[in-house]
Amino acid sequence: MLSFNPPIKTSPGELLKKLRIRTGLTQAELGALVPISEKMIRNWETDTNLPKAGNLKKLIEIFWQRQVFVAGIEQEEALDLWNSVKAVFDATTRTYNEYPGFDEGWFYELTRPAKFLKIIGQPGIEGNLAESHFQDWGEAPGLETFHGREKELELLNKWLVDDGCRLVALLGMGGIGKTSLSVKLTQQVKEQFEVIIWRSLRNAPLVETILDDTLEFLSTTPKTALPEDLNSKISLLIDNLRKKRCLIVLDNAESILQEGTGSRAGHYRKGYEGYGRLIERLGQTNHTSCLVITSREKPREFNYLGGSKAPVRVLNLAGLEDAEACEILADKGLLNSDQEVYNALIGRYSGNPLALKIVAEFILDVFNGQIGAFLKSSRMVFGDITDLLSEQFDRLNDLEKQVMYWLAVEREPVSLETLAADLLLTEPDKDLLETLSSLRRRSMAETGEITNVFTLQPVVMEFVTDRFTREICNEIESGHFGLLASHAVMKAQAREYVRKNQIHFILKPVLARLTVNNKDQAAVQELLRRMVALLREKRLSEQGYAGGNLVNLLYHLTRDLRGYDFSGLNIWQAYLQGVDLQGVNFSYSNLTGSVFTETFNVIWSVAFSPDGRFLAAGGINGEVRFWRLKEGQQVHTLTGHTDWVASVAFSPDGCLFVSGSHDRTLKFWDIETGRCVRTIVAHDDMIWSIAMSPDGKMLASASKDHLVKIWDVASGQCLATLAGHTNWVNSVAFSPDGALLASGSNDQTIKLWDVATRRCIRTIQSEHDMFWSVAFSPDSKMVAGCGNRPSIGLWEVASGHQLKELETQSPDSVVYSIVFSPDGKSLFSGSKDGTLYLWDLSSGNHLKSWPGHHSWVRSVAFSPDGLLVASCGEEQNVKVWDVRNTLGESYRTLQGYSHRIGAVTFSPDGRILTSGGDEQVIRLWEMDNLGATEEDYRQARTIPWQTSFILSLQYSPDGQWLAAGSYDWSVKLWKTPQWDNPRTLRGEGGTVWGVAFSPDNRWLASSDYTNSITLWDVTTGECIRTLEGHKEQVWSVAFSPDGEKLASASDDQTVRLWDIESGKCLAIFEGHKRLVWSVVFSPDGQRLASASDDHTIRLWDIYSRQCFKVLEGHKDRLRALTYSQDGRYLASGSYDQTVFLWDGRSGEPVAQLHGHQEVVRGIAFHPANELLATGSEDGTVRLWDIPAGKCIKILRNRRPYEGMNIHQVKGLTLSQVESLKDLGAIE
Repeated sequence: MLSFNPPIKTSPGELLKKLRIRTGLTQAELGALVPISEKMIRNWETDTNLPKAGNLKKLIEIFWQRQVFVAGIEQEEALDLWNSVKAVFDATTRTYNEYPGFDEGWFYELTRPAKFLKIIGQPGIEGNLAESHFQDWGEAPGLETFHGREKELELLNKWLVDDGCRLVALLGMGGIGKTSLSVKLTQQVKEQFEVIIWRSLRNAPLVETILDDTLEFLSTTPKTALPEDLNSKISLLIDNLRKKRCLIVLDNAESILQEGTGSRAGHYRKGYEGYGRLIERLGQTNHTSCLVITSREKPREFNYLGGSKAPVRVLNLAGLEDAEACEILADKGLLNSDQEVYNALIGRYSGNPLALKIVAEFILDVFNGQIGAFLKSSRMVFGDITDLLSEQFDRLNDLEKQVMYWLAVEREPVSLETLAADLLLTEPDKDLLETLSSLRRRSMAETGEITNVFTLQPVVMEFVTDRFTREICNEIESGHFGLLASHAVMKAQAREYVRKNQIHFILKPVLARLTVNNKDQAAVQELLRRMVALLREKRLSEQGYAGGNLVNLLYHLTRDLRGYDFSGLNIWQAYLQGVDLQGVNFSYSNLTGSVFTETFNVIWSVAFSPDGRFLAAGGINGEVRFWRLKEGQQVHTLTGHTDWVASVAFSPDGCLFVSGSHDRTLKFWDIETGRCVRTIVAHDDMIWSIAMSPDGKMLASASKDHLVKIWDVASGQCLATLAGHTNWVNSVAFSPDGALLASGSNDQTIKLWDVATRRCIRTIQSEHDMFWSVAFSPDSKMVAGCGNRPSIGLWEVASGHQLKELETQSPDSVVYSIVFSPDGKSLFSGSKDGTLYLWDLSSGNHLKSWPGHHSWVRSVAFSPDGLLVASCGEEQNVKVWDVRNTLGESYRTLQGYSHRIGAVTFSPDGRILTSGGDEQVIRLWEMDNLGATEEDYRQARTIPWQTSFILSLQYSPDGQWLAAGSYDWSVKLWKTPQWDNPRTLRGEGGTVWGVAFSPDNRWLASSDYTNSITLWDVTTGECIRTLEGHKEQVWSVAFSPDGEKLASASDDQTVRLWDIESGKCLAIFEGHKRLVWSVVFSPDGQRLASASDDHTIRLWDIYSRQCFKVLEGHKDRLRALTYSQDGRYLASGSYDQTVFLWDGRSGEPVAQLHGHQEVVRGIAFHPANELLATGSEDGTVRLWDIPAGKCIKILRNRRPYEGMNIHQVKGLTLSQVESLKDLGAIE
């Protein structure tokens, strides 16, 4: 990769001396720290000798710890020092040994995490300082050079340090140097503040986002524990600003202000008014901190808050003075002996630093450096910075303009490889390298904070973006394909927060300008339709990005693409995730880079491949999916498991993949082919966790059967069975050195096993109710565990002593999943309430937290380089996070879609059939309005459901209430027929599996993950009583017809009978061999029926407490059970995809109903007893005529891609095509 670092002009000794002076250390003091003699330091600084690589690393460590490198370009300065030594060594040493190159990995580890810089006891700090200083520089740019502004810096120092100003605004036109001045100022005064926070508003984050991020940094309070309303957030910030002296810089505030014709100066964009409240309160309230804002326009609050004696000041930046501006021209190589000519040029551009940099390159290129000749050229008289940028831009060649437009589209620093791919090059070529070099010389592009990434200055970014959007509009209105074909207006495969910015700053402004120019939306839609027709006349090689751009524009204009014909077109980079595409024609289209919704279910486990290129996820539908992470493209769907895939693992060489499932099996997969190469029935009950040994030779598995097993990967043989736990084993992990195996169980212990001897060498007992997840630190010296508490325990492996307890500070943030970062400095966790935490292990504080999911975070995983984290919850998605992103914005979301039906029920009057499942709605089907055809796509009335999968539904007997239970740990109650403002009943438990109303409508019972049953008062919503006694989670509850008793079915293989009045357990029914899913009373109250995973239904006499009949016939586990209201029939639904009808009195089989393609989860009789409704994971509700024994109606909602034509499409993997077909597409 080509390096654009400038040639070394300063000797190693001079650089070393400059850095030492910044530390305030003498030669002797620095020598003592290395350690080396004072004489050797002196020899190094005078270039008499060169430091060896080890000593040079030590010097760089000292300079880093004392924070002498310029913020934002720390690596560049360290690299310059290293390369200067290497260059002299290699040039003067007559040996075959070269000086080693700079180790970027070592420097990364030295400086990571970059967000927190702790400086203790730094020499040379004046004044009364706190012991520790914390600095978060965010996106602050590095200052390679800084010219002048001594007077401004002196004044600002006085305002911030001496006068104690609370609020300062730096105002000036684009390119005047506001950002650079704010960074320089912060560097100068940082030792006078305990906390430094620097944030860019360039991409217009909401004030709530900035406040949450700032408060979390200041107070270590997780975002989920912060107040929700803006005023409370501001009050909390002020409280923190009083406790610590903080300097907060908000750069580019013009991004949150109104713009355009008719806008009022200093007023905020819609949705950003909260910034005004923040500024006003910080300016009016006493505190010892300071907020510095940079902007091209003055926020209106400064008009009435500011004053020469007030603690709120405004500094309007003018251009540089002549002498200062001359330094810029000289740096650019523009030398002139005539000061008057210099001054004339500087005056022409009012001393604007950016303008002078740009015009200097222009004069060098066009006028051979002759300023006088340039000044005499009347055609070169520019106006403001926009005119200058426009003139300079027009001088660029076609490739330079293309690159500039792509940098505006990308919105953030990008690599050479990304730019090459954007330009449809297979790799960066000579022309691209020369183009980027030229743009840097012209000050039109700049490098990012790391080598070989490129971006635009804010003012240039704004100018190029505006020009780009105008050109796109002109092309659409004129029917021309230029930029529309060569550039994407948004990139579907971009990082999620980048794509949102592309929509905000490019796509929406294009549509807004088109709408203004063409009067209304319908006219714009017709323009875009016309462009689609014109595109068909182009050869595929000429279409480029145009098709994808038109699809994206049409969707964001109308939000409806149904029925469109895009056949035979290049549809690149179209973002169609979550978009209804029913009836859309994509036949013969090239869909490269386009993103669609995928057909996967709730994900329970995630893992990165060893090279970080792939992400694997196991779901509750028994499938495993693979994505190529960079593009978010699905490459494999592995099928074969018949139950939830609870855990997944890669082999260290990345060739083999293993999945462990609740179906009790381990499956070994060849990653390249996606083929299952071995299946092992590994346990007698559900597998909850698997782990691969570091050498890839062994696999450990943990199960509900209380056992841990070790397997030989090569042969598939069981090497050892580790017994000792007395309850489920939920998690297992090998130590990185391969010597130990840790297992966490519901029996409240973590056990450490010696892998060689297979013996338990230590048991860690904890107050945690259970351990859901365990993990070793990378050095194998520490083990972490989390359970049914809002905390994480850390124990020393050698002694078993607890080292720390990491507290989430929120009772709802019960931690379910944990993972150590590869460097061992941090730990990542996911909680029951959906919150994600990044913990600093040295301090025990969380570095940041954010609400990543709506509910339970099942699994988290670090990428091998430690930069990304994947997480999965209950919302049918996998999210990937960049841990360096301070605002908690996701890097990528892989969104699934499933239309499983989880529950069905009839209203007591029989007029409404209600169903619920995955689709985030509850559907109300009016029985009188069902169509005449067998399969009905008629749209039912829907009730919004924004959480997770619905597991249970039931109406109260009087029909006034509907109750629902789900994975989100709550019961929701709707009042009928209004269906609005549902009441949420939330207890201490987990997933709510079952709900039941008492016959008198007074009570509601719910069963959950905590082995207990909760009784609620329906009128007040209060918890009346908790019934405890089951040893495992309770799946189902049912009231007796007289309302005096309650039956419950549990994972502990029993059914219990409870007295409602006393809460006592009256009887325990035992006999099932596996968990009991469902229990129901017969209408006469004399018997109970229970359905189990052992494939049987048992009938129990309520008085003798004995099982008097076992019903057999289903070939797989049973899931649903119900009696008809007249007691004539008992119906059951099973994983074998069938429905059985049994005689309600004798228990004899009456009929088998076939038709569903997946497990039958919901079942309900119509009150008239002649109809049966069943709901299945195949996405359908079927109505069955009981006397006829046949299906008379199939109800389903249209899938998002119903009827979408993908015949002969290109650019999709086979896995993607199959996923689209599952969602309704036709091939």
